[in-house]
Amino acid sequence: MVKPIFKLLIILFASCVSSLCFANYLIGTFYWSGWWEKPVPGHYVVNGVDWRPYYPGRQPLIGWYDDQQSEVDNEIILATLGHVGFFTFDWYTDRPSRYPGAEENLNNGVKFFQTSQYKHLMQFSVMYTNDDYFGIKTQSEWQESVAKWITYFQDPQYLKINGKPVFFIFRASSLTSEWGSVANVKAALSDLRQEVAKAGFPGLILGGGLVNPDSDGSNIKSLSELGFDFYFAYNYNNAALPAGPTQYSRYLTLLPQLWNLFKTYSSIPYTPVVVQGYDPRAWDNLKAPYFINRSPGIFNQQLQLAKNFVDQNPTMQIDGQKMIMIYAWNELGNGGELLPDVEDGFNYIYQIGAVFNGMSP
Repeated sequence: MVKPIFKLLIILFASCVSSLCFANYLIGTFYWSGWWEKPVPGHYVVNGVDWRPYYPGRQPLIGWYDDQQSEVDNEIILATLGHVGFFTFDWYTDRPSRYPGAEENLNNGVKFFQTSQYKHLMQFSVMYTNDDYFGIKTQSEWQESVAKWITYFQDPQYLKINGKPVFFIFRASSLTSEWGSVANVKAALSDLRQEVAKAGFPGLILGGGLVNPDSDGSNIKSLSELGFDFYFAYNYNNAALPAGPTQYSRYLTLLPQLWNLFKTYSSIPYTPVVVQGYDPRAWDNLKAPYFINRSPGIFNQQLQLAKNFVDQNPTMQIDGQKMIMIYAWNELGNGGELLPDVEDGFNYIYQIGAVFNGMSP
C-alpha cells in the first residue's frame, strides 16, 4: 500500500511526469534487491552483527524495508519525482542458497516493478550480474536465462532505444573465463541476438561492464571483439584507488580521466557513470577504498561532467541517444544510495533535475 504522503506527491507532480525522463537524456540508476527481514535479515546482518545501528543515516525515508510490492511502489514514485528515468536491476541466476533467503530474493525488485500499478511512470532494464557465484557456465543455463531476459524485453516499460532492448552485462572481462574462449563468448552473445530477433525486436543494444580501463587502452580494445554495443561501469571502486579514505571530490578528476580513455581507445560508445557514494565498511569490507566528505554540490558537478561528456562526444551516444547511469539507487551496505534517506534527504536526487532540467534543487 502506498503511503498517503506519496499519494499526495503523485497528485502534485503528475503534470510533470511526462518531462521527467528528458527528451535528450536517459538517466538511469542501478537497483540491488538485497533487503529483507525474514527468515533472517538479508544483508542487514554481516558476520552476526546488524550494522544498521552503526549507520543510522543510511535508513531510507521509507524505513528499513523488505523488498516487497508496497516498497517498490514507493521507490518508483520517489525515483520519478527525482527525475530518474529508469532502474537497471541487478539480475541473478538461480543458485542454491548459502543461507535462508540468500539467493531466492535477489530478483524481487524487478518482479515487483513489473507488477506495480505505478510502473508506467518510468522504465526498467536488467543487468546480468555475472560475478563468481552467479556466472553462467553451461549452454543450457544460458538458454534458460536468455528466455527469461526476453520476457523482460517484452514488457512495454522495458528500456529500448529505437525499439531495441538495452541489456547490461556486469563484468565483460569475466565472460571469457566463464565460457573458456573468445569464440565461445561470441557464439553465446550471437545466440542472444538471434533469439531477440526471433522475438520480433529490430535488434539488441548490449552493454559490457568495464570498471578499470588500462592506460594504454589494451583491455578496451581486446574486449571490443566480443561484440558489445557500448561500455559502462557499475561503479569505480576498483579504479586503482588505495584502500582507506579518499576525498569524494577525487571523482571530479578521476571520472573524466576514465571516460576519456574510452573516448580515445573505444570503437563503441561509453555510458558515463556518476557515483552518489561508496563506503562498504558497513559490510565489514575494510580493505576497499571508501569516500569521505560527500556533498550534493560535488554530486551535481559529477552530473554536469557526465552531461558535458555525452553532449560533446556524439560517438559516445548509443544509437544517437545520450545515456547516463548513477551508482546506485539502494546499495545501502556499500553506501551508494540515491534513494532518499535520513542523512541526505532529497538533496542528492534533486541534483538530477538541477542539471538536466534547470530546476532549483
